[in-house]
Amino acid sequence: MCGIAGVLDPGGTAPALDSVERIVTRLQHRGPDDAGVEMCVGQQPPVVVLGHTRLAIIDLSPAGRGPMRDIHGKLCITFNGEIYNYRALREQLASYTWQSQTDTEVILAAYERWGPASVKHLRGMFAFALWDADRHELFLARDRLGIKPLYFYAAPSGEFVFASEVRALLASRRVPRELDPVALDEYLAYQSVPSPRTLIQGVRSLPPGAWLVVDRRGEITEGRYWDQLEDAALDARGATYAEARREVGLRLRAAVELHLVSDVPVAAFLSVGSTRARSWR
Repeated sequence: MCGIAGVLDPGGTAPALDSVERIVTRLQHRGPDDAGVEMCVGQQPPVVVLGHTRLAIIDLSPAGRGPMRDIHGKLCITFNGEIYNYRALREQLASYTWQSQTDTEVILAAYERWGPASVKHLRGMFAFALWDADRHELFLARDRLGIKPLYFYAAPSGEFVFASEVRALLASRRVPRELDPVALDEYLAYQSVPSPRTLIQGVRSLPPGAWLVVDRRGEITEGRYWDQLEDAALDARGATYAEARREVGLRLRAAVELHLVSDVPVAAFLSVGSTRARSWR
């Protein structure tokens, strides 16, 4: 579990660096191993600052610090999560000049090769924001099932603030502390607030399987790169029950093996119900 944060300020009228530092301080419990703040663009508007708190899992060396830049200094990323197929992608992207053994840098290399479409190649749980100096835009994405959190606030002035937690967003002092009355009604009725709405007016969560782009003027474009129902329907088309059952077993084993990739000890918490254990062979 890491923490990510950032500000894109089209006018550069407020100290974005201070805002991100406050957010990062609020997110320290998510990343006790390290923390960093990087000014991606600061000489002229837009001002872009990214922040990160690190829980080191892959490549425990200082080379894995975030936010991370590519070797050319054109891409800058803050990343929370794990990319389970990062080793396979690293082999596929062998022409990239590597500076670390991290899965974070694999995202940078994938983006350099495929641009925003790179997110379709990632298998894992993730939330990240990447500043692209050539396109002059901030690209954000969240994993297919929304395992990793990502919240943002877009001000009428064009300022854009994001973080792993709503409380951390409030620490930026750029988000008005106003309750969303509709969200409050939903919470009182259902004991939760349906995504993407939150209890704070104007603060939203990025939906699972979705991406968001903020350009240098603060204008936002959103889209989806994955749809669960469409993907499931495509995979199941023409398969017999036996074939589908076998495929589920193969995918489950492959998923477990990928989850075991780590440079630190791995633990698993299992819960067994009343049903009999069955073999997938």
